[in-house]
Amino acid sequence: MEKLTCSHCGNIIQEEDRVCPSCQIPLSKEQAGASQKRFKLFFIAVVIFCFVIMYFVPPDWLN
Repeated sequence: MEKLTCSHCGNIIQEEDRVCPSCQIPLSKEQAGASQKRFKLFFIAVVIFCFVIMYFVPPDWLN
């Protein structure tokens, strides 16, 4: 898991932080939502992978 850092002071921040605990500067929405963006991309990739597998599995694979 990638650690999030404040773009102003470089200290480690948590996903749910709205301000940096060290420098008290408000975090941008991009920094706060970085992990949501990764999750969405991962979820889309899994869905695409499932459709590809469904296409290539033969229809009589249970027999």
